[in-house]
Amino acid sequence: MSRAQVVAGGAAVMLLNASLTFQNVWPTPAIRWSLTFSVELLLCLLLFAWLARGGRTPSAAALKWLAAVWTVLVIGRYADVTAPALYGGAEVDFQTQCEVLANLARGCPSTSWVATIYSAMSWLVGTFPDQAQDEIFADRDPRISGVFSPTGTATRTGGGVVVNGRWPYNTGCHGARWTVLNTVLDGLPTCVIARSSDLTIVDDWYASGMAATGSNTVVAEQVFVPAHRVQPLPE
Repeated sequence: MSRAQVVAGGAAVMLLNASLTFQNVWPTPAIRWSLTFSVELLLCLLLFAWLARGGRTPSAAALKWLAAVWTVLVIGRYADVTAPALYGGAEVDFQTQCEVLANLARGCPSTSWVATIYSAMSWLVGTFPDQAQDEIFADRDPRISGVFSPTGTATRTGGGVVVNGRWPYNTGCHGARWTVLNTVLDGLPTCVIARSSDLTIVDDWYASGMAATGSNTVVAEQVFVPAHRVQPLPE
């Protein structure tokens, strides 16, 4: 595919998405994110065209870089839809969240699924104590992945818990700054929020579909999580 074809395709997607947005969600708040996505989608396609340099396949490193750009420009902003208004988020209702994510899926289902997880986890963090919210939302970059399967353990220690376990299918883990993990603590399912940098990502996501979700397994080995980022799984 030539650079001209990529550019033309990107422009077509941008116009189509904008058109569908106006027809289906105007004048709801979803319009803001849908149009923002359209512009950023075009920018990412232009970037890919530059990397491809006339049809040559970009290196694996270049594609990883492109994915990082995508994460920073697009998905991090979509997580704002459910973040508390106190921290600069939109704190929208569930219907608007669905409209935003549905319009995003018109361009890329994988990106929409990652954004779905990020926005859901952003809402969940809003149920944690103020100290946890202050820490996680302080820089207004709520990229939070999460897995609800209780496949890890938490052991009480001074000031918090120590977490161990493996959580497969952690969608969006490559771009996440924080990770919600469901553990078993004192026999009960308990949510902990760990720094993503404290976890290990296993290279085990080779799917034929939704490959761009990056739903790898993450591993925690003796990871300390302070008490303000620990609470029972919300009902």
